Order: sequence, then structure tokens, then C-alpha cells
Amino acid sequence: MFGGLAFAGCAADTSTSGDLTIELELLDGTEIDEVTYSISGNGMEPMVGTINASAPGSTASVEVFGIPAGEDYTLSTSFFSKPV
Repeated sequence: MFGGLAFAGCAADTSTSGDLTIELELLDGTEIDEVTYSISGNGMEPMVGTINASAPGSTASVEVFGIPAGEDYTLSTSFFSKPV
């Protein structure tokens, strides 16, 4: 199974830090094994990564540092799981 999610936006708040929380639950009980992400925009080199969530009961989480305060960022994610 494969899924994807993308967020884009801008905000007037130019504080030096922020956070984003996404909770995704698949209705058929499928568990996500891996999440890939890409953060781009605001003239910076894209930041990409993979989160392993294959352990039973695990959650996918990551803390990303070095993103300058600003606007017009895009977060793209893809979710992968084993066939049920």
C-alpha cells in the first residue's frame, strides 16, 4: 500500500521555531511501515528523510532542525506498508 500527503502554505508569524503534528489512522487497520518526507521552499535546499515505523506499535516521528524562519514551505510525505 502507498499513500501520500502534501502541505503547502505561508504564515505571517515569522518566529524562529514551530511544529507540525500529523496523526494518520487507516480505517482498515493497515499499519504504516515507512514514511518518507521532503521539506522544500523559501530558497533552501530540500531536506529529505525516511522514518522507519515497521516495529509493532511504533509511531513515525522526526525532529528536523535548520529550517530558516520564513514562508512558502512545502512538506510532502509518502507512506508505505506491506500488503495485508
